[in-house]
Amino acid sequence: MFPQEILDLFIDELQHTSTNGPQRTEALRAWTLTSRGCCARAQRHLFSKIILDGSKREYLTSVNNLRQILEEDKRITTYAKCLHIINIVDGTADGVRALCFVLGTMPKLHEIAIVTRSLQDPPSWQGCQPEIKQALWNLRLVSPHLTTLTIEGLHDLDCRFFLSWKSISRITLISCTFGNHLAIIPLTLEPEDLVSQCQTLTLTSKSIFLCHHLVTEHLKYSSLPVLPRLTTMSVEVESPMLVIVAWTCLFDSIRGAPLRRLALTNTLRSLQAQPAYWFTLEHLPKLRSLEISELLTGHRTCSGILKTISNFFSSPCKPSGITSIAIDLTWPGSVDNVQGGADTLKMDIISPQLGWSELDNTLTSSTYPNLTSVRIHSYFLKRAECTTTHIRLIDTQDQKRATLLPLTNSSNSIELQFKYCG
Repeated sequence: MFPQEILDLFIDELQHTSTNGPQRTEALRAWTLTSRGCCARAQRHLFSKIILDGSKREYLTSVNNLRQILEEDKRITTYAKCLHIINIVDGTADGVRALCFVLGTMPKLHEIAIVTRSLQDPPSWQGCQPEIKQALWNLRLVSPHLTTLTIEGLHDLDCRFFLSWKSISRITLISCTFGNHLAIIPLTLEPEDLVSQCQTLTLTSKSIFLCHHLVTEHLKYSSLPVLPRLTTMSVEVESPMLVIVAWTCLFDSIRGAPLRRLALTNTLRSLQAQPAYWFTLEHLPKLRSLEISELLTGHRTCSGILKTISNFFSSPCKPSGITSIAIDLTWPGSVDNVQGGADTLKMDIISPQLGWSELDNTLTSSTYPNLTSVRIHSYFLKRAECTTTHIRLIDTQDQKRATLLPLTNSSNSIELQFKYCG
């Protein structure tokens, strides 16, 4: 018989190196049928991530089987670290009872995802069974180590559900809309109870409809910011109107937050036409890393976004502490009909008149003494054999030659890359 340490290493390697999920699961199940030592190690991996999909025909059987396993072997309840619950808004009484039992028996849970995918109108959080909402609310007591929360595709969700969850440090909201009520929340919640401990916030699609009423009411009765510990935020939107709604409440939410990393996707192009909702680096004094990704839809858009980016970086009145900047611009249009071919279009896009020279001058000024890394990529959806890399932004006097001009702290830290990736 092999030593237990070798068996543990073998089972761990099976878990971490196997790329085929179903095959890995079957292999781990087979190991649970061997010796007691192998069974415990295999179960630790087998139950580390649990997925319950309410849209599948065998869901009721699966959740009841899981309940039976957890009732028979209490050790397995401590193995669960990640729980994904999919399409649970509608369910039978038996399924609801079994799911509530499962939610109440996972003390070591670190991550939970509540996902609803519907081809029709998004289901409402208010339509979810009260027993399930109560069980989720009780997780803050049952699972004190839970730090990561993902919610996708739910309509009319209440921000207070996660803002008052003190153990949560990472929140991801995908295609959610927000209401202003949740019956199971105690009416005695004070404004201080709504100060989130979240450090990483990801907002995607409609999820930027943060409850503006909730934020403003909170600030009316409390001088505390809603997200005082926020250090990393990512925002990705679908339409200009969503961007405007985002910033009207995000400003209040991140006021005073020590935000150090910010990633914006398809956001600046909408804000550039709305100066009343514009923000600058002065609003983010702790920022150290900024990522900007934009899908360009035309030559004018390219010009506008570059000038917008340049204006954004030229705003600080005092030296900025930002150290890293990444800008990804994707050009989805065809270049086949451009006179002179792709090379002409490439040179047209990097023309200083579009704003490159202003951006160049700004980033090399004394306003950014700590800047050590700048990456600017422009992707053209056209297949080609070669990739041209310019180590410096194009010089105003000579558009066809890349030049090396030193930054404050580095002579080789700006990379401008053009890639054909169709």
